[in-house]
Amino acid sequence: MVKDKLILNLIKELDKQRPKYLKLQQYYNGDHRVLHEKSKVDSTKSDERVFFNYCRKTVSNYTGYLLGKPVNYSHRKGDKEFLDTVDYYYSQWEKEHNINLKQQTEIYGTVFETAYINTDGEFRCAIFNPLEMIVLNDGSIERNVSVAVRKYQVPFDEAEYVDVWDNEHFSRYKLEEGLKQLEQKKHFFSRCPVTEIPNNDLKKSAFADIIRIVDVYNSINSTAANEIQDHRSAYLVIENANLTHEEAQKMKE
Repeated sequence: MVKDKLILNLIKELDKQRPKYLKLQQYYNGDHRVLHEKSKVDSTKSDERVFFNYCRKTVSNYTGYLLGKPVNYSHRKGDKEFLDTVDYYYSQWEKEHNINLKQQTEIYGTVFETAYINTDGEFRCAIFNPLEMIVLNDGSIERNVSVAVRKYQVPFDEAEYVDVWDNEHFSRYKLEEGLKQLEQKKHFFSRCPVTEIPNNDLKKSAFADIIRIVDVYNSINSTAANEIQDHRSAYLVIENANLTHEEAQKMKE
């Protein structure tokens, strides 16, 4: 059984890493820096915010290239019974799962795949990103996950909950000035059923290195769009008129 102190330390580290992964999520969703820059002082000037979501495009391209065709299984000895078993347990859900798994790894650089048995007694896998899950490996060469901690909230419930997997048990807690255990049971697997799936050796997002370039590109195109609009609505020449600056600005509005 995992000690409460270890769980709380992992939750603390999860919260510490959260801003890094939240930024990746925001850029993938189109919430770019250009949208949050200060508005122009002169309200009569154009203030368009143009952004190009190359972050999402990069993820889509990688995912489509690798999984445009579903993963197929074969057996060296042509064991049809084995292949039928694989097809029986995986065919209904694995294609969509693999696409979602690849998208998540490209966005965050690493994600966690959790095996479980559903209420119908069928084998399934769930995906959790590093915004809500953190793991501890066993220190072996294979770096198997020995403890996995997930912190999350339920819709319309202000409380925070914590799920913990170890090599024997699944436990659920409520987080309130410490951990209040709500449930504990043995899972169906011989070791912790959580596997970390890194995107690459550095666990790096597919678009982490181009975020700054995307910001500059957005800024350049926003500036260009505003300059064009401002020139189109500009007064080139005003003749034979007694016009103050304030009156001209009001007329422009």
